[in-house]
Amino acid sequence: MLRIEEQALWFDSFVQQYSLAGAVKTIAYQGFKIFQADLNESTRVRDVVQEVVGLKPWGFTRNTTSHTRNSESLVTTYYTAALARKVFDLQRFDFERFGYPAWDGRLHTFRAV
Repeated sequence: MLRIEEQALWFDSFVQQYSLAGAVKTIAYQGFKIFQADLNESTRVRDVVQEVVGLKPWGFTRNTTSHTRNSESLVTTYYTAALARKVFDLQRFDFERFGYPAWDGRLHTFRAV
């Protein structure tokens, strides 16, 4: 089970496991980045404590493309408490299986996981 918000932890191993290094290199050579974690061999646990305990999302270099829309800043414009309940009810299995917190739709309780 691989959580996309923890991609910084597993991306390099995933690429290695499935022999995708050549494809990633080809795409990078063409000027595109698939994903780049802000972790490396010199990263110390003390530098990522907030990420480890879930107080802060894992770092990565965001791709800036025409698809980037900064949707997190619009979350309360479209995502109300009533809609949050509906989404949770519809996707309860995923929330429980992946350990995602339920959100009550209020801005001050929102956190990116």
